[in-house]
Amino acid sequence: MSARLAWPARWVLLFPALALVCASAAGQSPAQPFQFAVIGDRTGRAVPGVHEAIWKEVCSRRPAFIVTIGDHIEGPGAGDLEQQWRDYLELIRPYRNIPVYFTPGNHDVFSDASAHAFTRNTGQPLQQSFDYAGAHFVILDNSRSLELDEPQLAFLEQDLARNAGKSPKFVFFHKPYWLIPLKFHSSQFRLHELAQRYRVNFVISGHTHQFTALRAGPVTYVVVGSSGASLERGLSLGQGFDEGWFFQYLWISVDKTGRVQVTTCEAAPPYGKGRRILLERRLTTQPIAFKVSQPPAH
Repeated sequence: MSARLAWPARWVLLFPALALVCASAAGQSPAQPFQFAVIGDRTGRAVPGVHEAIWKEVCSRRPAFIVTIGDHIEGPGAGDLEQQWRDYLELIRPYRNIPVYFTPGNHDVFSDASAHAFTRNTGQPLQQSFDYAGAHFVILDNSRSLELDEPQLAFLEQDLARNAGKSPKFVFFHKPYWLIPLKFHSSQFRLHELAQRYRVNFVISGHTHQFTALRAGPVTYVVVGSSGASLERGLSLGQGFDEGWFFQYLWISVDKTGRVQVTTCEAAPPYGKGRRILLERRLTTQPIAFKVSQPPAH
């Protein structure tokens, strides 16, 4: 069943305008163009200041809503879970007027207790779906497994079947296990079969901290890179922007015909140069070509 944005009781007090925002969103015309953002991993050795700067920039652009891709807190070994969640919620508190949908990551959910902490603090389930202006969105949970397990795939299939007539469709989950089969030119896995059958347009993950985009038939797969998590793994190999190692978020525009444009946005100075990458949806099972533009003048 499709889930609507729900906040825990203390968030309702902090975000009094949110119910009005969600109600207006639910009533949008199917032909209404809109933009939303996808924010990548904050943790995995978070770099101070980056995540906060990305949230500030994203919200200044007034997206209809935000989807996070997971790893909001450091998790095991970083202190009390409830305090970690309090710190994170306080970080995004200034942006309470914009709806947020949370994807669980492996730093967030690693046990039954941490799963309860996630749902209690976000006010949302581990998997959910929602609609906006005729488009359909599904958030899944592979925080404690590499792939999507059978219950997750069953949830996805049932949800897509119920919403077959909606377009475009987006699926989100944290760990991009699809990278290995697609890089070896194999599309014989159940996620991709479901995505093709039900005309999913985009599958979006995080976890690796490195921007990647692949095309398999009609489905575009994207890894949104770090939105504050460490880039050390790539930088230590002498890699950088050209290889997808930079602080970033996704800005996604849907026009009134349902056409989707995805732009990967580099963080502004001092955490980046504010460059933009426009995805070109042309290649099959190869890294998608991109064009880099300079940041817009302000």
